Amino acid sequence: MVIGAGMGGLVLARGLRNAGIEVMVHERDTALEHTGGYRLHMSPAAVDVLRRRLPPPVFQAVLASGTRPESFRQFGVLDHRLRQVARIPRGHDGEHLMIGRVALRRLLGHDLTEVIRFGSEFTGLGHNADGTVTATFADGTRDTADVLVGADGARSRVVAALAGTCTARKLKAFGLAGKALLSTEIRSDMPSALRHGPAFAIAPTGTAVFLTLHDPAATAPAPQAHQRVSPIVEGGYVLWSVVVPDPAALSVATTAGHGRPDVLASARHLLTGFAPWMHRVLDRTDPAQASRFDYYAADPEADLTPWQSGAATALGDAVHAMPPTGGQGASTAIRDADLLIRQLTALHGGAGSHPFTGPGTNRPGIPGGAPVAAALHAYQRSMTRYAVPALRESLQPLRWQRRLTSPLARPLLPAVLAITGTVSRLRRTAPLPQPSGQGA
Repeated sequence: MVIGAGMGGLVLARGLRNAGIEVMVHERDTALEHTGGYRLHMSPAAVDVLRRRLPPPVFQAVLASGTRPESFRQFGVLDHRLRQVARIPRGHDGEHLMIGRVALRRLLGHDLTEVIRFGSEFTGLGHNADGTVTATFADGTRDTADVLVGADGARSRVVAALAGTCTARKLKAFGLAGKALLSTEIRSDMPSALRHGPAFAIAPTGTAVFLTLHDPAATAPAPQAHQRVSPIVEGGYVLWSVVVPDPAALSVATTAGHGRPDVLASARHLLTGFAPWMHRVLDRTDPAQASRFDYYAADPEADLTPWQSGAATALGDAVHAMPPTGGQGASTAIRDADLLIRQLTALHGGAGSHPFTGPGTNRPGIPGGAPVAAALHAYQRSMTRYAVPALRESLQPLRWQRRLTSPLARPLLPAVLAITGTVSRLRRTAPLPQPSGQGA
């Protein structure tokens, strides 16, 4: 049983079903497209998981719905006038993919709707004498399974039931985000750095805004006539996100949620003094597409899974919540799913040729008890090896920004940007690395 049909939960469900293991996903939303958020970055490790775990037609549709590797050749650092002062080449680390959250979620759920129970809100967890677990839901229904996996996000109710409290803390920092549809006006004087990858623009005051161009229609491969699964290609837009290091930095009140005009007013206030193009982007942003996002994070120095090993565990933000400043949350959840698939299918295969068939007493394919607990414990131990570094890297930009906005450091920021720009110019004699991905 999987609680949550996010990216990790859907990959997990598909991998288990492909192995002949019965799976049911409980999702609070009423449809896959009913989700917040904007664009996701798939790391090379996550792209590799998708290639292995998705049917080839679905994987090809995912590639055709995102942007090609050349759209992420570097990460730029800009000043508040949107002039590039530094660039970080992507390097030859594998195939990256940038794709809209709704598009990816819908494609991951392709042909899975029969195992997803929509509108099913998890409320409680019970452990049974036979080693199974029973979940209760807001509508009064119950479901029992041999293994339960919480894939229900940073405020995970599954983790709260296992650990006694949520392991993610709400950070002081939060984000204001939106997207402006590409138009002739937006394209005409767009910073050239955005054509090569995302960028972080920093003002002398320490105010920072993340910018990225999403234009899959221009960079994704054209759908093939024989393609069995249709790609979901979004219209082009510029995604922006102001990183607010502390509520005190914002004098215009904002309330968490979507479509509130005060989000745009707050962004305009924070970005006072930025280049006119930045304000045209804000003017072209539909208020219904603007949101305030709270940031949550687990403690990288603490035990991410502080509960006794049993028949329940968690993945993704449910167990290692990280702010979006690292662009690693969805990719890490997908890696979790892959690791958990390997553990459960190995357990299933080692128990005999019978698939998991659901709770009951006559289940020759279910080892139950200690073997299940050992498999989940092994998953949890292995998961921390990559999740903790990703969590630390995601928190680092917030630490940098907090230091740069301190009264002592603020006068030094222009000099830091100038030095960074000088180093970057010295490196520009080297050509940009060529994309190493195949078939994106």
